[in-house]
Amino acid sequence: MKKWIAMLLALCLSISLLAGCQPQEPQPTTQETTQAPTETTEATETTEATEATEPAEDLPSAEELLVYTLTQEELDRYYADLESCKTMALEGTDREGLEELSDSLDAQYEYIQKQQTIAFVRYSCDQTDEEATQLHLDATDKLTQAYDAMMLMLREVNASESPIKDVLFVDWTEEELEMLGAYTSEIAQLEKENEELVVEYQALSEGELAEGIIPLYQKLIANNNRIARIYGYDNYYTYGYDVVYARDYSTDTVQKARDYAIQYLVPTVPAILQEFALGFQRLTQAEQQVVIAFMEESCQDTDKDYVNLYIDSLPEDLQAAMNHLWQYDRAIFADSTGAKEGAFTVNIGEDAICYFGPGYDGTLTLVHEMGHYASTLNLDLNACPMDLAELHSQGNEWLFMNQVREELNPNVYAVIRDYKMYMDMCTILVSFMVDDFEERIYTTDVSGYTREDFDAVAEEVCQAYGGVDFVNNFLTDFQSYWRLVVMESPVYYVSYAMSDVAALNLYTIASQDREKAYEIYGHLLKDLDMELGFQENLKQVGLSGPFDSTVYEAIASMYGG
Repeated sequence: MKKWIAMLLALCLSISLLAGCQPQEPQPTTQETTQAPTETTEATETTEATEATEPAEDLPSAEELLVYTLTQEELDRYYADLESCKTMALEGTDREGLEELSDSLDAQYEYIQKQQTIAFVRYSCDQTDEEATQLHLDATDKLTQAYDAMMLMLREVNASESPIKDVLFVDWTEEELEMLGAYTSEIAQLEKENEELVVEYQALSEGELAEGIIPLYQKLIANNNRIARIYGYDNYYTYGYDVVYARDYSTDTVQKARDYAIQYLVPTVPAILQEFALGFQRLTQAEQQVVIAFMEESCQDTDKDYVNLYIDSLPEDLQAAMNHLWQYDRAIFADSTGAKEGAFTVNIGEDAICYFGPGYDGTLTLVHEMGHYASTLNLDLNACPMDLAELHSQGNEWLFMNQVREELNPNVYAVIRDYKMYMDMCTILVSFMVDDFEERIYTTDVSGYTREDFDAVAEEVCQAYGGVDFVNNFLTDFQSYWRLVVMESPVYYVSYAMSDVAALNLYTIASQDREKAYEIYGHLLKDLDMELGFQENLKQVGLSGPFDSTVYEAIASMYGG
């Protein structure tokens, strides 16, 4: 039987379903950027990228995948088989029968999980649709109950003296078995409450958000910390690092990467922005329009297909992986006014789809999610360490940026590259800031905090990253920003910073040797050893990561630092 503790992401629903999402982009507020595009996710692509060739296999499209089919009869069978599995395991006489039933239960549980994902995507397409919202909550409840029943059965069998119980725990580690022993139904109830809190949060209007998030966030923090303590952790921040995301660096060592970002990137951000602004001003009006079109226009509104030109430059196997998304019509472009903002990639059983919310149909967003989607053809997205998953997407963005310089006037390309570099510096710094903020929040008793108390913590974080004025002027309005990300993705955002540093190193390699960079990226997509973790996999392919100062130094030196 599969390691359900190790698959805890399946229960941490709003986290696992958004694995592989496009980060909420920081919105700079400087005077310089008000005269230029302010979305790194807005760029270009023609509709040709979606003109797929005839599929070589008869695979379902996104529309065909998003049919919810779970019935009560199927649920009844699952629970009956769970009971039979427990009885058979405790009797301890039929090893072969137990193996067969265990495999069947794994498949049934994964089917229930798949149905919950389908309901979530349908809800994302219109979060104001009451029927879709209720289906999402009902499907979440069914999955939570199915998980709880599975865990309780496994816990009872593991505590027994059955001579064949090992059948159900193949490859489980001692630590995972200890966590199983600590499991209680309270965890399932807390996870269900968390998803309900997220739905309440997503229903808040923009005007309600500043104050309305506070009681919801306090409850989420309390629930998450309670889950962590049941499993023997002091707080959810540490638990998230160790268990939910299986990071191969600790909450203590992450400060080293934060310090490098503060030392090298904070002073560099104004220089990058100035270089962009000056370069933009030097361009002709026609060239400026090319820059604006590249960064702002939808894939439906442009006259040059940069994405397909990039795909054509890739080795044949990578071309096939990138084209698979369009070949099998696996992209959803949600245009309802109630659709969820952002973009994400999810597994639906053995298949995957990409979701693009309103305004998220620009080239760099497409390329980001194409990287995630391509990885699903060879890897299990839910089992892949999040820092590596985000390297699939951000690395694809920077390989695209390296190739597109061949298609653009050098002066135009330099301006676009500088803006992309600036926005990635914002992503890295703000992601570290969110992580810093969450560490402070999850390791403090915030039960009595007011809105002003939470904002005071956010202000303390800003002080470490150049000060409040610097953050507001050059990065984002952090008091608004933290409210946009901490409910749906607790303790996730540091992965964007970690992966982006490695992606920038991939870009520097591509600038010197594109074929070598493609080889590295192909290995990351297809041949990862997920047991090695993030840092060791970087070493395997020769990439410098976030704990190596050389990448930060290289960025700073590009802009006079």
